Amino acid sequence: MLSIIGAEFFLSVGTFYGIVLLTILRKACLQRPPRPKEVCQLLGISYSMLL
Repeated sequence: MLSIIGAEFFLSVGTFYGIVLLTILRKACLQRPPRPKEVCQLLGISYSMLL
């Protein structure tokens, strides 16, 4: 029982930090001209899938 709660907690925290990280990376992609354009497009796709 406790392990399920722990797993859910870590999953939600991981998702939260994942969204924060994606947001930071996305802002970085938008601010300076992106060198690998595919990375930013992939980032946008994964970002929209999360939200």
